[in-house]
Amino acid sequence: MDDTQPNILVNFWVDRSQPPNMFVATAFAAISLAVSFSFPLVCHGARNSVKKLFFASRFQKIEDGGVAENIGHIAITVAIVLLSLFVGLCVPDIGVVFAFMGSTVGVCFVYILPALFFIKVVEISRAHTLEVDLKQHVSTAGATALVCFGVFIGLVGTLATSLHVARVI
Repeated sequence: MDDTQPNILVNFWVDRSQPPNMFVATAFAAISLAVSFSFPLVCHGARNSVKKLFFASRFQKIEDGGVAENIGHIAITVAIVLLSLFVGLCVPDIGVVFAFMGSTVGVCFVYILPALFFIKVVEISRAHTLEVDLKQHVSTAGATALVCFGVFIGLVGTLATSLHVARVI
C-alpha cells in the first residue's frame, strides 16, 4: 500500500527498470493528448472568467474587437499560460494538484454551491409570494449551515493538504 502512486498509470508500470509495456505507454500518450487538447478549452473559460471578474467595466466598454480588447485578451491569455507553466514546473507530482483541487473545488461543488443555489431560489420564490413561511426559514438556515460546514471542510482539507505537501504530517 505504501508504493501506491497518485498517478494511477504509474501503478501499472510494475518494473521501473524496464520501459513501460505497450498498454501503459499508450495510456500515457492518450492522457498527454487529452490534456494537450483540453488545455485551450480550460484556458478559454478561465480567460473569460478573469475578464468578467476583474475587468468587467473595462471590457464592457470595448467589445468592438479593437486593439485595446485584443491587447487585454492576449495579456490575460499569456498570464494564464505562464501561471500554468510555473505551477507545472514547480509541482513535481500531479497528486498534489489533485489534492488541492479536491479540497477546494470539490468542496465548493459538493457543499457550498448547491446550498447557495438553494438559498437564491428560496429568495426568488419569497419575492414572488407575500407569505412568510417558517419552512423556508428553517430550510434556508439549514442551507446556510451547509455553506458554513463546506467552508470549514474546505479550510481543513486545504490545511491538511498543505501540511502533507510540506511533509509535516
